[in-house]
Amino acid sequence: MRSETASVAAEGRGAAPLWATAVATFFGAGLLKPGPGTWGSLATAILWWVLSHFLRGSWVLPTNVALAGLAIAVGIPAATQVARASGSKDPQFVVIDETAGQLITLIGAPLVWKSFLAGFI
Repeated sequence: MRSETASVAAEGRGAAPLWATAVATFFGAGLLKPGPGTWGSLATAILWWVLSHFLRGSWVLPTNVALAGLAIAVGIPAATQVARASGSKDPQFVVIDETAGQLITLIGAPLVWKSFLAGFI
């Protein structure tokens, strides 16, 4: 990301705000290689697994719905700002869309390893 940010700044487009970059890359998961989207999905699946274990019971479903909604509501403006700053229509390092999709996929899924695996694949 640093080389991309540096080249973006050199071309005069500027860099995206730090909050937007953090959200759009799902706190750096999108900066991992190879396959940034896969890393973003894996980080989200792990987050879902951990939160679901801690929350248990009636809090799991509303929390998953809220997180998916938050990923969409905050992710769209963040991804838009980062994409504009990078000059790319769909930069690979922007993985908040994978995060939102993963959270939507896992809403209501039973807390078993098969759900984790099926949601990730």
